Amino acid sequence: MLLPEVTRIRFLLSLLVTFDDMKNGISSTCAIKAISSSFSKIFRILSVGCCSLALLLISFGAHAAVISPSMLEISSARGEVIHETFTILNTGSSEQTYFFDRVAFKPMEESGTPLFSQETKEASALTSWISFPETQVRVLPASKADVPFEIAIPDDIASGGYYAAITVSPTPTDIVTTNGAIIDAKTAILVLLTVEGETTQQLQLLDFHGALLSSSLPFSSFQFRVQNQGNVHVVPRGQITLKGFFGQTIQVIEVNTVEGRVLPSSTRQFEAQYPQETLSWLGKAGYQLSHLSIGPMTADLALSYGSEGTLFSSLTFWIVPWELILVLAGVIGIILACYYGIQKKIKSKRL
Repeated sequence: MLLPEVTRIRFLLSLLVTFDDMKNGISSTCAIKAISSSFSKIFRILSVGCCSLALLLISFGAHAAVISPSMLEISSARGEVIHETFTILNTGSSEQTYFFDRVAFKPMEESGTPLFSQETKEASALTSWISFPETQVRVLPASKADVPFEIAIPDDIASGGYYAAITVSPTPTDIVTTNGAIIDAKTAILVLLTVEGETTQQLQLLDFHGALLSSSLPFSSFQFRVQNQGNVHVVPRGQITLKGFFGQTIQVIEVNTVEGRVLPSSTRQFEAQYPQETLSWLGKAGYQLSHLSIGPMTADLALSYGSEGTLFSSLTFWIVPWELILVLAGVIGIILACYYGIQKKIKSKRL
């Protein structure tokens, strides 16, 4: 009969401690350093193996669940108590207990991916303001449960953004922490709280660059980085407009369509692309003619954020429409050949 999941994991952890004690005992009694070193290597391998096995059991034992919403954006005043709810849907075939916790997170530079940490819950941190009536809930198979929680905002904190995550796991928090398991973003609800008052929305455009995917067509990819120098998170929105030599608009590319947030004191990179189409040689020439894609092309980036914030930048590319040039040269050559041929026939008839 299989042990319950938590019991199995604790059993494996106890094995890890036992292996470590045996290693220390052997190292202290053995007189030959080479043998002690060999045993140390063996026990290190066994220790890593036990940890890996414990994490594997966690993965296999975890029941599928869907958590919604994945993000909560809340704005409130100091001293307020906010009541919120999230939903757990057990998509597995058996009843499952889910455990809750609060952890801090910060965005990974450039990508914005949240990095979670089990740091101490200080009084000034959002993690210390979140509380649950119950820290666990049992959910029947193919059923859902609503989980209430509240956020008690202190009276003496500064205005601005505060950020934390609520984690949902089929494993108790102490077991997850002991094993150092990485929190899966799919089982975390990001909580973005703005404390009203003197807030500052300030983005700085650090750079904007791009590259053509083809030297003869305007298909291109772009990247730009923005830095949040304010004290609340913002969502940059905007467009990249591609214009030809005669000022005509070739393409408008929407940026940040997923509405990625930029948190205070962080930098995030965004990407946008005018995807390359599969065109034949004549198709390329037709595209170049219809869009007048020749010579310098400009890419104008226009961003907006918050209530009034705007950012602008521009790039210039050179397009050489080889296909169109060759087609036109061929057409001109045929016309000239026909013209001289006709002229030659006219002269021969006169003679």
